[in-house]
Amino acid sequence: MSRMSQLGIKQIYLMEQAMSEIIKNYEKNQIQEILKNSKVTDFSPGDTIKVNIKIKEGDKERVQAFQGVCIAKKNNNLNSSFTVRKISSGEGVERVFPLYSNIIESIERIKTGDVRRAKLYYLRNLSGKKARISERTDGRNYDDNQFESIAEVVEPTGEEKIEEEVNPSSDVTKDAPIVASEESSETEAPIVHVTDESPVEAKETTSDSEVKKEETEAK
Repeated sequence: MSRMSQLGIKQIYLMEQAMSEIIKNYEKNQIQEILKNSKVTDFSPGDTIKVNIKIKEGDKERVQAFQGVCIAKKNNNLNSSFTVRKISSGEGVERVFPLYSNIIESIERIKTGDVRRAKLYYLRNLSGKKARISERTDGRNYDDNQFESIAEVVEPTGEEKIEEEVNPSSDVTKDAPIVASEESSETEAPIVHVTDESPVEAKETTSDSEVKKEETEAK
């Protein structure tokens, strides 16, 4: 393989990586926008869930509930989906819903099922009491926070941090001259005291010299 072909393969690989990152960021933004208008709780296959769907009829809009057992779940970012099965008038009805969609108002977890499989397709061949799933009571951990919209926090860049360090807040600058004035007043006090006593010392020295002169004249 020539060197030119190797460079071409590297460029193609880098372009594919850049495109995949762009797609992932776009999907994350879309998921956050969808979660702002819908309530989704964490669930797993075997749980009994209630899906509230928005249905438009002309100019009106209503919410219809579909409650059943989740028999399958596919996690694929924006393309995630799950299958819900229920028994209606003795017939099994299954519906596949997208996990992130504007038509879904909310997904509520009604009961936690005790199962050991990720795909519960065997329920299609069962009926009556055999198709029931026992409830799990040992307290399974669910992460409901993953379906909450998170606001992005913009951190200050390196230049902004340097500017904040160089230019402190206005409160600190206001307090600075007050402290300086207090210090100046304290330092000025002893200077005034010294100047008051200085003439007294000078008078005393002059009086001593006059006394000495009088003594010498008397002699």
